This record gives sequence, structure tokens and C-alpha cells, in this order.
Amino acid sequence: MTNNEYIQKTLSLFGITQDTIDVILFDAELIGTATCDKSACKLAIYRDFHFVRAAAHRNVSEGGFSMSWNDCEKALKDLEDELAEEVGEEDDATGGCVDRSYLW
Repeated sequence: MTNNEYIQKTLSLFGITQDTIDVILFDAELIGTATCDKSACKLAIYRDFHFVRAAAHRNVSEGGFSMSWNDCEKALKDLEDELAEEVGEEDDATGGCVDRSYLW
């Protein structure tokens, strides 16, 4: 399996295009046709997760196979949390609204 194939299979549920995968590989200075370096690929996906999130939201469809926005967002958040844990990065996303009513 190559780096490109690993990233493609990991993100296949979200309908990520090859262009997005190419950007992830380029930013991480990974060669797509090289033998898969699983930890480097996971770190690359994690660091460019904003591209994954944007592309996934664009590709959610209403016809044929459809994933609701809430399901898609939850799946993306779960993937981001898992990647953060696996690559040893702190996930700084809050994941939603924060109650700040005590400040009034």
C-alpha cells in the first residue's frame, strides 16, 4: 500500500477528492507512490484536517447515498480526536458551544 492509497482509504467515507489528498501529501512532503508510512500519513491528515472538514462538507449529498450534516460532523470529530491521540497532539477544538452565561 502506498501513502496515497492509505490516505484515500482512510478518508473514503467522506468523499475526499484526489486534489485534497494531493495537498495533504504535498504539505507533509510525502511521496504518494512511496510505501505507506502509516504514522506520517496520520500526522499529515491531522495537520491538514481543515481541508478534510471543508471537502467533506462540500461532498455530503442529498441524492443516492446521503449522510446527514450531524452524522458527518460527528464522524469527522471522532476521526480528528482519534488522530490527535494517535499522533500525540492535543486536540484544541472545543467541538461546540461553550456556556459562558456566568460571565454576565
